[in-house]
Amino acid sequence: VKNLNVSDLLATAGYVTEAGTVPEIDPNIRKGVLTPRQVCAYISATMLLQASVGPEIEAIMWKNLEQAEGVAVAQAIINGTTPQGILGNTDVPNLDLAASGAITFAKMLELKNSPGKNNARFIEGPRGWVTNENVRGQLEALQHGTSGRFVWDYEKPDMLMGYKAETTTLVPNNTGVGTDESAIIFGIWANLFVANWSFKRLVIDEVTVKGKTLLNWYSFWDHVVASPNAFAKCRNIIAP
Repeated sequence: VKNLNVSDLLATAGYVTEAGTVPEIDPNIRKGVLTPRQVCAYISATMLLQASVGPEIEAIMWKNLEQAEGVAVAQAIINGTTPQGILGNTDVPNLDLAASGAITFAKMLELKNSPGKNNARFIEGPRGWVTNENVRGQLEALQHGTSGRFVWDYEKPDMLMGYKAETTTLVPNNTGVGTDESAIIFGIWANLFVANWSFKRLVIDEVTVKGKTLLNWYSFWDHVVASPNAFAKCRNIIAP
């Protein structure tokens, strides 16, 4: 299985005179490497369960394994160690609050404007936010100055400051020094490359555990942020 190289797509050309030296563009100014990493899980069903549920048991077990795979991949993207997630990626601009506490409107502006300030503004692709419900609750109660408007409009639950936003428990609430500190990420998500190698195997085992059918699921995934400057994060938000 081959590794895949990913360019950050931030190369620039230059103006030269007619006899001037033509600048060379390095296609891998910052090269990310995608390496196949195994994702696996298993689920078991007793003979009694199979008899009770009937033929639908196979579809139910398959769906559970598929969902578990998706959660594992998403969790790794957000806060993984191997492969490195966005929250732990030291190359992604870290805009933590000066002291752990409630998120501010000024910090939200800083996060939103970070890609532009770091020369990643013109990278193509949708922008958006991801956080958890603790931070969402703060932003729904945070007013923009004296305007009477709230930063996260509760009537537009999937939009935040003009961009799509999602909440998930996969964004942890222990990302800072303490045990109650949550995170928020803003980024150009097309700059996140997720690879799935064309191998997936479901192994049915009816021998290892007597009276049970074990379904073992194996697949290979990886991800890389091509240009870390396309993202920004704040990790020490404490819910009131």
